Amino acid sequence: MGRLRAPRLLLVALYHPEIFPLPRFPLGISDLARAARASLHGQVRLLDMQLGVDLEGILDEVEQWRPDIIGISATFGQHDVMAELLDHLTTLESVPLLIAGGSLVARNQELLERSFPDLLVCRGAGEE
Repeated sequence: MGRLRAPRLLLVALYHPEIFPLPRFPLGISDLARAARASLHGQVRLLDMQLGVDLEGILDEVEQWRPDIIGISATFGQHDVMAELLDHLTTLESVPLLIAGGSLVARNQELLERSFPDLLVCRGAGEE
């Protein structure tokens, strides 16, 4: 738990342009990043798939930066990319604390908890 005193927090917004061609502001992770930067004694980075990063880019960032906590925001139509990301993350030698939220996560909570038992699922506002 010592690493969580000044953690590296990576917040990721997933995106499928072929399903939702118009970009949307990732309000959830943006609010969390602001709150974490204001009160956390660690470092915060955001990756938004709407801005050109792909799954491979996310995994490269995880490998290079080695975050202690990864927060994933997923909405409808993104289950496949979220599952693929979680599949990779859960096989790392040192698995970070994994937290997921968003409308898709709340709707698929039971499925996600069965598939990824160590995943923390957020069902309410990030500040709660």
